[in-house]
Amino acid sequence: MSYLRTSDYSDSHHSWAILALLMRFIHQYWPDTRIVLRGDSHFCRPRMLSWCDRHHVDYIVGIGKNRRLLKEVDVPMMLVRKTQWQVGGKVAETFRFPYQAHSWKYPRWVVARIEESEQRSNPRFIISSRYDDGFKLFYEQYCAWGDMENRIKGQQLSLFADRTSSTHWWANQWRLILSGFAYTLFERLRTYLKKPPFSACAQAT
Repeated sequence: MSYLRTSDYSDSHHSWAILALLMRFIHQYWPDTRIVLRGDSHFCRPRMLSWCDRHHVDYIVGIGKNRRLLKEVDVPMMLVRKTQWQVGGKVAETFRFPYQAHSWKYPRWVVARIEESEQRSNPRFIISSRYDDGFKLFYEQYCAWGDMENRIKGQQLSLFADRTSSTHWWANQWRLILSGFAYTLFERLRTYLKKPPFSACAQAT
């Protein structure tokens, strides 16, 4: 789904409403399907997370760093840093802990990816309703949203999704809808024509 927002709204505006429509459509045909929301920190909004909890939708979303989160991982970061000094190169570990932001009604599980290299420390944080292994949650499930970003990039660069130069919002939204149709058609072509040049890894260009 391609939804254009005006510049005075945040990236997550109406995301929970769009997710509700998608869930209703999916469950109409596949009622037992398990839905997982995966996204970066733009989707870490109290309304979105609460809606997912109420409707039994799993989520794996990033959360921006702050002083409270960094304080929670002080000791694990020291241990990982010590290991990095001993073995060199880049060392990474995950650490899970409960966390409650001021705008949340109850705590949620946070998984911290603590990475140390010779150049710098690089802690990252995600929130997940799933209690899988920390490395699996971060590297296999959360980081996979980066591939989704590549699909968006392909639509923008090759299928004119970035042509939003009109002064009228609906004209720009209509162009985006047409681009979405073009992308859907291309994905169907990739599914049915798996021989070269339309292999499974073919790009829209």
